[in-house]
Amino acid sequence: MTCHRREKTQRLLDRAARLMTLGDAPAAAALTRQAVRLEPSHDRARLLHAQALLATGKPLEAVRALNAAAWYDQAADKLSINPADLSERLVVRAAAQHQIGEPHMAARALHDAVDLSPRHNTAIRRLAALLIEQGRADDAIEYLLCIHDDASPDPALLRMLAEAYESAERIDDALRCYEQLAAGEANDPTLDPAALQLRIARLMRRVDRIADARVYYDALIARHDDDIELRLEAANLAIEHGDDVRARHLLEQALRIDADHPAARTALAEQHMRCGRFEPAAGCWHRLARAHRDRPDAVAGLIVCAITCCRHSLAERLLADFRHRFTAAQQHAALTRAWRLSIPGQLLNRPTVSDRSAPLDVLAGVTADAARTLGQVIEEHPDHADLHYHLAVCCTQLGQHERAAASLDRALALNGGYLAAARRRIDDLMTRRQRDAAVALLAAVLEHKPDTRELADLQAAIDVIADRVDLAVERLRGAGLDRVHLQSAAESVTDALYRYGADPNRIHRWRRVVLTGLDVNLAIPHAAAA
Repeated sequence: MTCHRREKTQRLLDRAARLMTLGDAPAAAALTRQAVRLEPSHDRARLLHAQALLATGKPLEAVRALNAAAWYDQAADKLSINPADLSERLVVRAAAQHQIGEPHMAARALHDAVDLSPRHNTAIRRLAALLIEQGRADDAIEYLLCIHDDASPDPALLRMLAEAYESAERIDDALRCYEQLAAGEANDPTLDPAALQLRIARLMRRVDRIADARVYYDALIARHDDDIELRLEAANLAIEHGDDVRARHLLEQALRIDADHPAARTALAEQHMRCGRFEPAAGCWHRLARAHRDRPDAVAGLIVCAITCCRHSLAERLLADFRHRFTAAQQHAALTRAWRLSIPGQLLNRPTVSDRSAPLDVLAGVTADAARTLGQVIEEHPDHADLHYHLAVCCTQLGQHERAAASLDRALALNGGYLAAARRRIDDLMTRRQRDAAVALLAAVLEHKPDTRELADLQAAIDVIADRVDLAVERLRGAGLDRVHLQSAAESVTDALYRYGADPNRIHRWRRVVLTGLDVNLAIPHAAAA
């Protein structure tokens, strides 16, 4: 009778194993349940039943099945259990606990499995994946190297090792693995060659292997002749390294594919401005402003180009419309960025003068006059927040930072929701490394329920400094920004991190996470700021 029961159990388990191979987990679970009823202490029946339950999306039941197996082991007073079988149980338990949402318990089970079977391939891979999720990429690398064979690399393992190196900021090692995959030394039919080459190009860009990155971008562009995003990335790389001819060529190619592509048109307008070509830049901004009336940056760019080209009446008309259509914070942010973009071009176009300090002297004089006038008006109208704000702007230009801070504090005391003043004051506090005061001010401003998109970049920068990089990315992603404004916000965060003296490792992590999580390229070089 016992022999017959065992034979029947074996037949059920063999059929269940075949069904699992075919992907029919529910039918396999039904058969393993019969097997467990026939022989409750059967090790393989309990294990296969847990695997089938896990495959059907029932992790809690799988854990119960494994707990029952452990109970039968104790009840039978088994002195020894095959380490391989026990390791397999632990791997299944870890998978179930991970599905339940207990990653630390899953990691503990996988550690135990690896201790029992030090070269258990599945256990090591899953443990490495969990360690990477927990930010312990260096530990993951140690485990993966235990089963990695340089002579005949497993492609999936090599890919995982490359990702672990990348998470640990060991970019050269990551590139070595990815290049090995790209060269076909580890053939992986599931790997998308284009995605792999793009990843290699981006990593080469991060470690300043510019010529090599350009080769990869050129190869990708040749194979994908209608891909605008590739051209934008390659153009950003050229812009970062001062190759204006290549940048213009790539951006103009992108616009030949889609003449109304906003990111390509914006990038070309900005590059024209950097290089002092204000007339063609104005043409780009004009087209963008007509097509996208909700974009303050396009109008701001057009205003700056008009002023630089001495078309003052046009600039005045544009500025009047600009002030009517956009908030003060939007105006400030867009005009500041446009002026910053134009400065290199203005320097290139500026005629030589005998007294090189003359333009700066004139500007300082005008600013000082403005500050005196504002001070006089404030004496008559002390309760106007705008007056205090504009006085703060003038004082900042004159290097009177303490007076600027006091004016901003007065503006915010009069109007706690004054976003432009809040942005400038928070930025000032963070630059002075007074983070607690900046966070407190930000919280006070948010109580006025402003449009949080206007503060998303500042909040994200503070998150990164507090080592909450993922939250910073989610904050920008949830701000409801289109691609162009998302790019601008990400660049603003990066600029701020350098100003605030953030930890370089966190800045590098931010740049990497932005590229992968937001698919945004940080086109403005920051090496000098670092």
